[in-house]
Amino acid sequence: MRTLYFVSDRNDFWNLFRLRDGAVEAVCPHPADFGSPQWVFGAATYAFVGPHTVLAAYAERGIWRLATIDTDAGTLTPIACPYSFVAASLRGAEGQAVLVASSPTEPPAVVRFDLASRSFETVRRSTDLSFDAGDVSVAEAIEFPTENGVTAHAFLYRPTNRRYAAPAGELPPLLVKSHGGPTSATNSGFSLMNQYWTGRGFAVLDVNYGGSTGYGRAYRERLKGR
Repeated sequence: MRTLYFVSDRNDFWNLFRLRDGAVEAVCPHPADFGSPQWVFGAATYAFVGPHTVLAAYAERGIWRLATIDTDAGTLTPIACPYSFVAASLRGAEGQAVLVASSPTEPPAVVRFDLASRSFETVRRSTDLSFDAGDVSVAEAIEFPTENGVTAHAFLYRPTNRRYAAPAGELPPLLVKSHGGPTSATNSGFSLMNQYWTGRGFAVLDVNYGGSTGYGRAYRERLKGR
């Protein structure tokens, strides 16, 4: 019997489904996006790392996480990892996988995952630069009210520089960013562009406006036809 696995948002979120015996069924329903817009070929947010085990990356309220899915039991087991963004480039084989991931304090890197030990090994960082933790502004996921009584999402970066401090009671200038798309999304992974501004006294608000991915189909379709 052949089984086809695929991602669909028929339940509002991009979840993993399968087609077998002529019927479509959800593998592991979960209120998170296990996919991304298919603008380019070859994107992958999940991979089999065993006969009945899938390693999956998923966005939960804009934050990317990793988990294994038991395709027989339909259960999801989160994996403790330092990453908050996983690119749609996950590739797997028996007992292991490779992926491109980043954290709020570390730039993107090619990472190898070992299923048996649940450990990660950095194969190659995207830069040889090193950063002092006291100079890195860490993204904070926030929500804010917007038109028609609904809520929007963003990542807030506060000014951070260990050598300087603002006068007491002084508020920083705020730089508001809006990603292209519209069905794209910003993420909380390390960004040199954001760090450039926060290291110079600016606060940065990186907005995932209605229409962005990572928050379900209803949120993504707010801009549809508008």
